Amino acid sequence: MMIAIDIETVASEEGKNLISSMPISAPSNYKDEKKIKEYCDAKRHELIDKAALTWWTGKIVCVTCVDFISDETHTFYGDDEKKVLVDFFNVLTINYPVHKLVGKNSDDFDLPWLRARAMRHGIGLPHHLRLKYDLSDIQKIFGHSRSSSQVPSLKNMAYGLALPMEKLANGSDVATMYEEGKWDEIGEYCLMDSKIVREVYRRYDKRFEPTISQSIKPEFQVPF
Repeated sequence: MMIAIDIETVASEEGKNLISSMPISAPSNYKDEKKIKEYCDAKRHELIDKAALTWWTGKIVCVTCVDFISDETHTFYGDDEKKVLVDFFNVLTINYPVHKLVGKNSDDFDLPWLRARAMRHGIGLPHHLRLKYDLSDIQKIFGHSRSSSQVPSLKNMAYGLALPMEKLANGSDVATMYEEGKWDEIGEYCLMDSKIVREVYRRYDKRFEPTISQSIKPEFQVPF
């Protein structure tokens, strides 16, 4: 048994704020101040437009599903992403407990998004979204392909899941720390990475618990 799914995403306020605070520089051949500003403004606008394409700078605003056999449809939408996900997971868990999810590019887009945004809100995952093998690499939560656009750096994982990252540095900083003999800072950086890996896995491992005791009827039928 199977159901077809699809999601729609937009840039989140957190993502817009992150991009707005990012330093952006014009190419070195730009000398005119007005043209430099125009370039930077256009680049920032482009990045905000793209924020809807990655789960750590975007959010889900709509989820739909269609039963292959009964043609029953369910549509959930709204600005409250957590409610959209909880309502969808309730239907998924109660109405379609043994169904397989089917979608277009779903392994590297829809499913990583659904996992990640649920983890962001700490609501747990239904078994439909859990990987079918033992997980030793948290990167695989967010995409099966090495080139998947939904596989972020550990820093972006921490940002997107709202995890503490006060001492989270970049791997490229370690060489400088080493040259300066900052062993304690290297240790703190490495330990923070381990703690974030642990927290990401804990959120992935959390099971979704339905909040209703009976099947949900679709909000409206989508005509086909």
